[in-house]
Amino acid sequence: MLSVTQSREMNRVNRLAVFLESNATIYSSYAPFAKAAASFFTNRTAIAALAKDKEASGTAESRTKTQLKTTVAHSLSDICSLAYAYAVDENNNTLLLKTDISERDIVLMKDVDILPFTKATLALFTPALMADPIFATYDITPAAIAAVLADAQAFDSKIGVAQVVDAGANNANTQLNNVIKLIRGNIAQMERLLVRFKTSHPAFVTGFAQNSALENTGMRHSGIEGKVTVNGVAVAGAIVSVVGTAKTATTDATGSYSIIGVKVGDYQVQAIGASKPAVTKPQHISRGHIDTLNFEL
Repeated sequence: MLSVTQSREMNRVNRLAVFLESNATIYSSYAPFAKAAASFFTNRTAIAALAKDKEASGTAESRTKTQLKTTVAHSLSDICSLAYAYAVDENNNTLLLKTDISERDIVLMKDVDILPFTKATLALFTPALMADPIFATYDITPAAIAAVLADAQAFDSKIGVAQVVDAGANNANTQLNNVIKLIRGNIAQMERLLVRFKTSHPAFVTGFAQNSALENTGMRHSGIEGKVTVNGVAVAGAIVSVVGTAKTATTDATGSYSIIGVKVGDYQVQAIGASKPAVTKPQHISRGHIDTLNFEL
């Protein structure tokens, strides 16, 4: 997933490329500008390829892994909730203690702990317990238990694969940001050279300014983006939320997130993940600005 900043840069690059291609006859005879434009087009080709690589590298595996973890957490917590209700009714203190677990508790577990925890929890539902007529009324079925175990096993099998492709996504992200810096340099150089055309081609100067500007459409581009890390290592699947609103995001394979469309104001922003305590930071949201807010858990 491209960050909001990267998406805005990509839109600018594509708009400006179309403009320059249609006005090549104006600047082609002025060697300094033509040189800057040629470098811009070279970097445009590179950024298009890197953007595609970032979207492809790790995204599918990371999303699948995150979805599986969420599915396990949801289903297992539902089963535990029903078992907890049974334990309350039957004064079964042992079962009461072992099934007092929420969906959030499971989501925040380390990835490697999910399968062992699921197996240990499902082991509570012994043949004797499942055969109890009273327990049967709580509708915890063998099929539901088998489904949770299968999802947990599928999730566990994704951990190693996701770690490999996450490295690729991180690399693509770094390269993408490096090329964005080069393109910004190309645009800045062409802006310096525009004075050459102020008198001869004023419409070209105006058009360049319009097409080289980052789009700014107010609240749609008001928000935050950044990365969530632990000891400097990216955390995928962390949940970042603007407290008091419905605005949330889940970090991708590179630990990156973005939340846009946030109303102007002062907020508390919270990040949760990697079995670490939640971290909350204050943040002011300004109209038309995407601010960077990173979290170290």
